[in-house]
Amino acid sequence: MLKDNVNVGFVSASTSIRRGNKKTTIFIILVLTLIYLNLVFLPSLTQGMVYTFILPIRDYEFGDIVVEPTGDNAYISDVDNVLLKIESIDGVEGATKRLGTGGSLQYRQKVVPSARILGVIPSGEEAVSKYPDIVTQGEFLGKLARDEIMLGASLAGIGESSETLDTLEGVTVGSIITVRYSNGVEREYKVKGIHGKGTGI
Repeated sequence: MLKDNVNVGFVSASTSIRRGNKKTTIFIILVLTLIYLNLVFLPSLTQGMVYTFILPIRDYEFGDIVVEPTGDNAYISDVDNVLLKIESIDGVEGATKRLGTGGSLQYRQKVVPSARILGVIPSGEEAVSKYPDIVTQGEFLGKLARDEIMLGASLAGIGESSETLDTLEGVTVGSIITVRYSNGVEREYKVKGIHGKGTGI
């Protein structure tokens, strides 16, 4: 019975195609192709974009939730108490505080005039980001590190993307670089390690 129904359907479809308008047939095939692409290709594209762009931002730059100062405030006042409240929330696996600013970096005659500088607590980063896992040279900052710095591979002049950017080419683990912050403060840091992302911390 099923075989007869299939045969009847096949004969009816082939007869309809032979007798029908060729433009209509092409249009139907086009619509079915677009439907297939919509069901298969677009979800794959969306998932690929998530893995390529969104997950790295979450894993390195922001985490799942970011708490920022309100209004014109440059900093969160009483940040330690805010951090304690966040850590006490059910389901929170880790939290840390960061301090972001701008400045310039110099190593010998090489200068990067504008760089994003991120102050971190090393032990906190181990709980909320994957920076400690992508160190390619040297090692991640120690728990009591104060005069040490991590550099991104591009900033250190390593990799293809560094060819079009200002870099500290020649800098290695153990080198001393000068950081001039946007508020005019100048300090020297020892390069503790170089990691695979483009930023410096």
